[in-house]
Amino acid sequence: MEETLGAVELGNEEVGETRVLQPQLDPITDDVLNLKIQSLANSVTLSQVDTVTVSGTTSETDLVNVTIPGGTLGTTGVIGVHLAVTGFYTNNARTITLKLYYGSTVVVNAGALSLTGSGISSQHFGTINAYITADASANAQNGVLLGLYSDGATGNPLQGGSGTATEDSSSSLTLRVTATISEAVSTIEMTVQGYVIY
Repeated sequence: MEETLGAVELGNEEVGETRVLQPQLDPITDDVLNLKIQSLANSVTLSQVDTVTVSGTTSETDLVNVTIPGGTLGTTGVIGVHLAVTGFYTNNARTITLKLYYGSTVVVNAGALSLTGSGISSQHFGTINAYITADASANAQNGVLLGLYSDGATGNPLQGGSGTATEDSSSSLTLRVTATISEAVSTIEMTVQGYVIY
């Protein structure tokens, strides 16, 4: 928006001064900068950068644990989870099992991924992706869970699966992705470096 002011005298000349009016922007608040969940038109956005490490335990450990507001899925909605993971393991026959929960339902059990490799020690990195979709009803859902890793010993190991749930998504429900190691040893480690839920 421009506003032209009246002419002003400078010496023997008259000059029209033009001033550009800038729109007023809302200040950035702590809420904008802090980790938060936004429930907007059946969508959820959550980002997390705190690391979660699974090592030295056979207990099922949450990689993601977040409450999804009621009504988010509706009858046609989708919730996606993307995790960035790193880790290491020594050459052995131990396994890591991933699961996806929505509410109290185990929607997907991705099964046990064998960590057997050809090297003495393998560093790995990868992604874990999970999706919950409404199946034309607030009380019916489909789920997919997929883990893809890359290392120098076994190439690109992959684990995943799909399943269903009949949770009432009109109520707030917990979404979880978990990992379980088959033996409590420090030579296996999976670390979530961060995740996004969208």
